[in-house]
Order: sequence, then structure tokens, then C-alpha cells
Amino acid sequence: MPPHPFDPLIPDEISRAAAIVRPHFGQQQDVNFRVITLQEPRKKDMISFMESLNPKDRPTRHARVDVVVETVDTEEKFALFELLVDLDQGRVVAKQHHAGKHSYIDTEFMQRVEKACLADPVVGEQVDGLGLPEGSEVVVEPWAYATDGENDMRRRISMVSGVREHVLLSKMVGGTSY
Repeated sequence: MPPHPFDPLIPDEISRAAAIVRPHFGQQQDVNFRVITLQEPRKKDMISFMESLNPKDRPTRHARVDVVVETVDTEEKFALFELLVDLDQGRVVAKQHHAGKHSYIDTEFMQRVEKACLADPVVGEQVDGLGLPEGSEVVVEPWAYATDGENDMRRRISMVSGVREHVLLSKMVGGTSY
């Protein structure tokens, strides 16, 4: 039995949507899927379906897919695209580049930013100059914050760093080892 038009996408539909979208960005390009979700049918299509309850009137299943791809453009290093995928016909029916806009930031991206900061030689020199105690760990925590969304759509990330000191538990409880 086919899913109800408002049922969320099942794993197979998500995989098919990704497979349909990938070729639109070339074989060599790394496609970062930000979201693959159901694009709910239009109200008028649902009314027709609900009034007839005829499976032939079932609205087409569409997936809304947001992807970020790396570009060679010096102005915009990453580009955000939104695609509409017809899951019944297995094809992309709409593709829009959201120039100058960016997707939400996920944990994978934040971890890449953290690694990039810690690998930066200038950051390394500054950390070395702090004379931190043995067992200390520099922690970098990326915090995303928004722009006004109308006049400024640049991606902004604030990096907060701190030091976490690792202390053996036995030192904390008066020399008793656990």
C-alpha cells in the first residue's frame, strides 16, 4: 500500500532522492546533503485526493533536498542549492541556487572548523606561549551566530577556546587509586 501523502519519507525514498540529486553536481564533487524531507503536497491536490479517495488522484511524492557543495568561486566557497525531486518519476523538477545564503551549521562542520583552528600555526604559537600545565587540553568550541538575514547573509562563526586540565582521579581524592 502506498504511503499517505503526508507520511514522512521512508529510508528508501531518502536514498532514492539522494541518488537522483548526486548527478546534478558532477561525479567528482562532494555533495553535502543538509536535509532530505517530504515536500508536502499542495492543498488543492490534497483536497482532490481526500474528496475522491481514489488512488489515481494521490498527489505525487516529492522530496525537498538541500545540499551544500564546494565551489571554485573565490566569492562563495560553499554554495547552497535546494532541489525538488519527483520520487514517482525519479527526476529533479526544480533546482535553485541560493546565492550568498548558507545552510544551518551541523556538528560535522563544527568539528571541521575546530580541527582547522587547532591546526593553524598562529593558534599553535599562541597556545605554546601560554605555558599550560602538563595534562591540559586546549578546547575550541565553534559557536554559530546569525546575521540580520536581509542585508548581510555571510556565514559567521565565533570560536571560543578554553583550557581543560586533566587531573588524575587519585590526586583528587587524597591519593586513593580507583
